[in-house]
Amino acid sequence: CMFHHPYPVGYRASKHHFGREYWMTIEADEDGPIFLVFTKDGRHRFKGYTPTQPWTQACLASATKGTRISGPLFFGFSDPIIQAMIQQLPGYEPWEEVRASMTAQAAHGSDEDAHCTP
Repeated sequence: CMFHHPYPVGYRASKHHFGREYWMTIEADEDGPIFLVFTKDGRHRFKGYTPTQPWTQACLASATKGTRISGPLFFGFSDPIIQAMIQQLPGYEPWEEVRASMTAQAAHGSDEDAHCTP
């Protein structure tokens, strides 16, 4: 993965695409974050373990051909303003610090499970 974006549980956003208004949210799961994309009317609901998975499902359901999907872009994670807002959230840790901590735990044979969301 070239870029690492923080994915805060509880994040909500909306986007108009494929001729519909979509709402997006991130929920917690045992295995990590769950990315949800659903239409405002609730008739279509898509989910996945990456931000791209539900948007790919939404694209296929819309029968829009030739559309390139970037889940992080569609969720807004590539937007510098959204990134700045996420970085101001309580408990935010830059990816470099999370990765360094995980590397240190692995080097010291830590028994603790290290959970990381790019």
